[in-house]
Amino acid sequence: MLKNLLKHIQEERVAEQLYHSLIGIEIEEHRVDEHGRLSRQPYPQNLGSRRYHPYLQSDFSESMNEIITDPNPNIGGVLDQLDTLQTVLYRSIDQSESFWPLSMPPAMDEADTDFIKKHFGRPAYAKYRDYLTKKYGVPRKIITGVHVNFSIPEPVINRLYVHYQDQFSTLVAFKNALYFQLAQNFVLHRWLLTYLFGASPIAEKGFFTGEDQKQLTHPVRSIRNSIYGYVNQPEDQVDTTIYTSLDHYIDGINQAIDQHRLYSKAEFYGPVRLRGQDNNKDYRTKGISYLEFRVLDNTPFTPNGISRHAMYFLKFFLMYLLVTPVDHKNIRADLKQSFADNNQVALENPDQPTFKMAEGIQIFSELIEIAKSLHAHSEQLQALDDFSEVVT
Repeated sequence: MLKNLLKHIQEERVAEQLYHSLIGIEIEEHRVDEHGRLSRQPYPQNLGSRRYHPYLQSDFSESMNEIITDPNPNIGGVLDQLDTLQTVLYRSIDQSESFWPLSMPPAMDEADTDFIKKHFGRPAYAKYRDYLTKKYGVPRKIITGVHVNFSIPEPVINRLYVHYQDQFSTLVAFKNALYFQLAQNFVLHRWLLTYLFGASPIAEKGFFTGEDQKQLTHPVRSIRNSIYGYVNQPEDQVDTTIYTSLDHYIDGINQAIDQHRLYSKAEFYGPVRLRGQDNNKDYRTKGISYLEFRVLDNTPFTPNGISRHAMYFLKFFLMYLLVTPVDHKNIRADLKQSFADNNQVALENPDQPTFKMAEGIQIFSELIEIAKSLHAHSEQLQALDDFSEVVT
């Protein structure tokens, strides 16, 4: 339905405004003791109450810190704030502690698991946490990662809407179509991000049990982004085909909650979440405000978990996905195949070429061409060139 979107962006000369799309980062990371085990030190009291702190939180376990930046149109601004928050957190922890750099948790034993179950300092979330512990177990719930939040500038949406008023009765409907096309394309191209940023090759002792332990006989690209990682269970019935349409997304998650397959929409662990409304049904009338992308491993080679180069690439890659048409005739089958492809890439031997290399080369060819046509900044072009070499 969104034909000629790139052409209209060029006509309206909103590329520069599109570069100023807002990006925010959420990073989870574990505190560990001097032996590299999950820390048993309490949450740093000098950071204040987690009930209201906008930037520093904890997640499933007390050792699992979460850093949240403000949305910012400037990547430098996002990374500066992230660096500041990391510094504050580092200076607030016990002297015996440091941070675990990987998405997969460090080695655990039964005593570690029991400690996590019994120590939790957020009473308001205790009931939900108990439910998650029983359903998924502790190890899977303490996988960490990087979430990227992305929103399109309202002036861009308003100016593009002029070209689509005959297709969409309201601005909200048009905005939802823009965001949902981006979400669908993100799922369809998710394998490329798993390839580029996969950084969870092994699971330490205590993560796998039973039959799963026998499945991974060699290092892989990303356990976190595979079927063994941070995903919903098959019986939850919220697989990748939930992205077939906006109505399918809204109704599918709501039905799963009503039928007690999900506790709440927070338990939906898809690669993309719609954000901005407390009630899923309100997306139809009030619109999507931003998207949350949830597929990146922590980067162990950068002190803050994500690199500047990666951020430059991601921002333009999201713009590319926004303007790329979606084949709605085959969308359900394509989404299902994209899940299988992503899992295969995630479980490939990481020192071998991916089976999707030819497709990756083609994507980067189109991506760089679009970037040049929109007069992308030199830093963005350099990031695209560098990551295109990673594919080969």
